This record gives sequence, structure tokens and C-alpha cells, in this order.
Amino acid sequence: MEIFNSAAKEYDKWYTTKIGEFADYIETKLALEMFQPDKGMKVLDVGCGTGNFSIKLAEMGCKVVGIDVSEEMLSVAKKKAEEKGLDIEFHKMDVYNLKFPNKEFDEVFSMAAFEFIIKADKAYAEMYRVLKDKGHLLI
Repeated sequence: MEIFNSAAKEYDKWYTTKIGEFADYIETKLALEMFQPDKGMKVLDVGCGTGNFSIKLAEMGCKVVGIDVSEEMLSVAKKKAEEKGLDIEFHKMDVYNLKFPNKEFDEVFSMAAFEFIIKADKAYAEMYRVLKDKGHLLI
């Protein structure tokens, strides 16, 4: 996804705008009310972009693995996580072919990425495959 590679360095500036700050606040509030992650949970962040939610989840004590198709977005995410001293795994990977074992994650999280997913059924199937029994998927 070349568009994300070219936008990666400027992407987080949107969060500093009035609308970006408000949208992030609302998305975070609603997502965490529904998701309710617990410390120690292993969470997969699908389409993690620059790591906005990966970082929030790691700061809450989750073991986070973030995936994205954009190397540049991942580069920004890695740098932000390192600056905060957070141990987050980031991998270049698409949702159609997750390179994780079955039932690997307690929770699977995907914020603001699904609108770019063309094969929703295939994406759902992969996310559920890596989700533990009684785990939760938030999109």
C-alpha cells in the first residue's frame, strides 16, 4: 500500500488537529469500553499503522503484536514504541495470511483498518483462527 508508505511520516500530525484529537479520544473511549483489555493479555493489533493503539494497549500492560502492510508506518510505530520504552512486536504482514499459530491471541483488535480490507470474509477467518476460545475481536 504505497499510499500509506508515503503518508507515514506525516500521519500522526492529524492527531494534533482539533478533529483528530476529538476522533482519537472518542475512538479510544469507545474501543476500551467494549474491549476492556487486562494486564498480561496477548493482543494482536491488525493494521496497527503508526502504533497509536498498539502503544495504548502496551501501556495498559498488554503484550502487543502489531501488524501492518506498510513498512514505513511500521518504522514510525517502532520508533514511537522505543521512545516510550515499550516492548511491542511489529511485523510487516497482511490480514489474509497471518503467520501465527491457531489460538495464539487472547484478543484481536483492529481500529481504522477494515475500510481498506477487500476480502472481509478471508480477513475475519484469519483473525478468528488466531483468536483463543472465548477471546474477543474488536473492529
